[in-house]
Amino acid sequence: MLSFNEVFDSLKEDLVLGKEVKFFPNGRSMFPTIVEKRDYVYLSKTSFKVLDIIFYKVEDKYLLHRVVKIDGDKIICQGDNNLVKEVITKDDVIGVVVKLYRKNKEVKRDGIRFKSLYLTSRIRLFLKRIKRKLWK
Repeated sequence: MLSFNEVFDSLKEDLVLGKEVKFFPNGRSMFPTIVEKRDYVYLSKTSFKVLDIIFYKVEDKYLLHRVVKIDGDKIICQGDNNLVKEVITKDDVIGVVVKLYRKNKEVKRDGIRFKSLYLTSRIRLFLKRIKRKLWK
């Protein structure tokens, strides 16, 4: 059985070779856009822009989060269900989500459904912040 790091090393190698890689994300940081154990993505080594979802390594963690800002070589990322943002560089990016499948149906990367999922997540985060302030 392969270790966690061996799996990700293999994934990185395939991306460098120009292959598209099917990936099943785990965790809740991209909820509601990506639901663990139900949805999956295809990653590729390609260019990205603000609002795209990228796969990257920061410290010892592999993350799949959305690009919220690009400032030169600096990239600000945030999970759709996270209040915290990460600052990375372009060198940290391993791949870009080029296809997203929710309930086995493709959500086009530049389509209205993809954008509406992002807006839904922003509204949820706004409400999450209000709830935290009210219950302090």
